[in-house]
Amino acid sequence: MKRDMLYKGRLNFLLFSPINLITMKLTVLLLTIGCLQVSATVFSQDISMSERNAPLEKVLRTIGKQSGYFVLYNNELLQQARPVTVEVKGVPLEEALELCFAGQPLNYHLMDKTILIKPRKLSEAKTQATPVAVEVSGKVQDAKGEALPGVSIALKGTSFGTITDGQGNYALSVPEAAGTLVFSYVGYALQEIAISGRTNIDVTLHPLAQSLSEVVVSALGIEKSARSITYATQNVSGEEITRVREANFLNSMAGKAAGVVITKGGGGPGSSSRVLLRGNKSIMGNNQPLYVIDGVPMNNAMGAQGASLYGAQDFGDAISNLNPEDIESVQILRGPSAAALYGSQAANGVILITTKGGRKGIARIDFTSSAIFENPIGLPQVQTIYGQNNPSVNDSWGSKITNGSDAHLKDFFDTGQNYMNTLSISNGNDLGQFYVSYANTKAKGIVPENDLTKHNLNLRGTTQLLNDKLSLDASVNYINQKVYNRPQAGFNFSPIFALYSFPTGDDFSKYSGSNFEVWNPVRLMYTQNWPYIRNETLSTQNPYWKNLRSAPTS
Repeated sequence: MKRDMLYKGRLNFLLFSPINLITMKLTVLLLTIGCLQVSATVFSQDISMSERNAPLEKVLRTIGKQSGYFVLYNNELLQQARPVTVEVKGVPLEEALELCFAGQPLNYHLMDKTILIKPRKLSEAKTQATPVAVEVSGKVQDAKGEALPGVSIALKGTSFGTITDGQGNYALSVPEAAGTLVFSYVGYALQEIAISGRTNIDVTLHPLAQSLSEVVVSALGIEKSARSITYATQNVSGEEITRVREANFLNSMAGKAAGVVITKGGGGPGSSSRVLLRGNKSIMGNNQPLYVIDGVPMNNAMGAQGASLYGAQDFGDAISNLNPEDIESVQILRGPSAAALYGSQAANGVILITTKGGRKGIARIDFTSSAIFENPIGLPQVQTIYGQNNPSVNDSWGSKITNGSDAHLKDFFDTGQNYMNTLSISNGNDLGQFYVSYANTKAKGIVPENDLTKHNLNLRGTTQLLNDKLSLDASVNYINQKVYNRPQAGFNFSPIFALYSFPTGDDFSKYSGSNFEVWNPVRLMYTQNWPYIRNETLSTQNPYWKNLRSAPTS
């Protein structure tokens, strides 16, 4: 049964009188005997709370609930109390009370399971030096002037402490304006600074003289020192991946890891990328590595792939759907021993992907926006000296011409565009951490009428139980992607073949733009405007007709 541990009301007696004090003690004793019942409830003697300029009544209520003590006081008496600023974690009851009543015109008295609030005697105030609680604040930064979040600040020799926020600011309530503050941060030299009556202390931390040993993530997410492993591995940070953002984050890793060959797909935005670790392992089989996301192996399922001489289309793969901003780091395990724990499915190597999550004591809101533009390179060099033998055949092996032009090759392609906006929120404490993000991607390919729209929603939560011996990690990803008019390869279905084989002696503007189709009065419909239905080897179609009238959606 829950009992309110805080008793309020008017006590009609003088606390200075010895007789009244004895009467009050007996009253408290009788109340305790009459109200307490046999119970299995066990109250903690350690107090943890964080209050800033809070009424003393609120602080006493918190202490009473955590300790199981009754708090007895006079309403009019508490009106004289000053606001309390206190931040403690796991300190004894008396230490917490001393901090709360420091500098107060009131005092306390512990009697059995009761905290009695009384005025502080004048003689006691004169003879006893009462420490005054002081709030010390400031900012912690590095040598470059950048804020350092998560720096630990502690009052030396006590249990008082705090950490800096996302902007490097801190505020710590100490019993008195004396003592020494200890500032510590991973990778930086520890600093001890005397308070000496100051209320604002700004600190600049300097890196340690010796560099930290590199830590890599091995199989099953086990972290090891880079010097202790015996196989080839390499790490690519999330900052490197997002330096140049693409719809498929694998394309951003090209050239950033030794022994890794990444070939960008030719199917426009959303197409799959070919990744080889130390070359091909199989002539006929699959040479793609195994992907492991946060310790979970992932089948990089590819969409329906059409592959033939006359038509081939790339419908993308699963790994290309990840949001680059959600990636913390990528670890590449190339050696057979590195991938041994994942079995035969890791015969071509393993790519370990670690995603972002919340951190203890750090609240962050990040927004990133990027825009990328691209143009085709390496266009074929076609001859413009000789014209056609037959006006109805698109060859270029006839007599010499003077009006030859290859401008249609460059004019056909658009400027590729890639816009990505990401918003992420993360926070955490000792109980748990969370990370949530949303990304919107809009991309337009260099082939006309090819575009992609993608929405990514990611939610990840972590917690530690049993004194950090058990960790729980759960994540949910929602991805909605729509691609219009994926470019195709091959003779029949690719607009590129007809574009490259177009006679340089003809005027391409007669068949481009809005001239790609004409009204057929016999069939009562629009048909493609293209005189070169017959090539030397096979038929072709107007490239614009292929894009505007035969565009699939996936």
